[in-house]
Amino acid sequence: MTDAGAGPGADLSRAVWPVGRVAAMLGISAMTLRSWERRYGIGPSQRSQGQHRRYTQADVDRLRRMQLLIQQGTSPVDAARLSRLQVPAPRDPASAELDTLLREAEVLRLPALDELLDGSLARSGVRRTWTDLVAPAFRQLGQRFQRDGDCTDIEVVLARSFEGAVERYLNDRRLRRNGVAPVLLAVCPNERHTMPMTVLEAVLAERAQPVVLIGPDAGEVALMSAAQRTAPRVVVLWSLRRQAGQAALRTRLLRQGFAVESAGPGWPRSVRTLTDLEQAAERLITRARRH
Repeated sequence: MTDAGAGPGADLSRAVWPVGRVAAMLGISAMTLRSWERRYGIGPSQRSQGQHRRYTQADVDRLRRMQLLIQQGTSPVDAARLSRLQVPAPRDPASAELDTLLREAEVLRLPALDELLDGSLARSGVRRTWTDLVAPAFRQLGQRFQRDGDCTDIEVVLARSFEGAVERYLNDRRLRRNGVAPVLLAVCPNERHTMPMTVLEAVLAERAQPVVLIGPDAGEVALMSAAQRTAPRVVVLWSLRRQAGQAALRTRLLRQGFAVESAGPGWPRSVRTLTDLEQAAERLITRARRH
């Protein structure tokens, strides 16, 4: 990639990308991009020294316009024609930041990732950084994995960079947490996907709510011990996929008198009480501070 030296503040108008990267950015297949080039002449405007096709930012903007027109019901041939005629709209800062984040993650440039994430957290806080930047990046990487299966390393690096940035952000702010009884966040045993609870922990800490996070490696015995020691106002059980024993764990906590909230698609809708980040934060803070 010829823009390999670009940092988070780089001029995106000079960036160039291969077909696979542009396909991931747009959430479509490389085959579709090649078809659009062959049928409608909407393709890359540059080639590398090895004659590999390279898309500029203007090319990507043109493709985005074509994609939007097709989604609005325009035929592909007319969408291609109109996308060439339209004056490019000003670049959406959020989209530009997302593209930059994915580009830096693609080449595993950790200092640039740290700089970008630190800046977003300082400007927007944890919730906005997650919902507007990091979560969309993971969604695009997830789509790419389903299609190509080649980006697990990128997801791992991005997750660790975000976790480190959140820790720096909270430490730098020296947040004072009000109250005594915490919220206890628990990842169900055998559940490896823990990022949503890391984000929720940070959002609660940002709002001065005491919070304790217990990961899946602790096991059920350690979780029950933590609940007894901390006497939490409420226990949150997170599950991405239904795991053996999680319903029994929830029942055990309820029988011992703990208030329990269930979060994540691994729970049936009938018992899932936390549905999104903002709703979860508001509900938990309200319950924790209720006398």
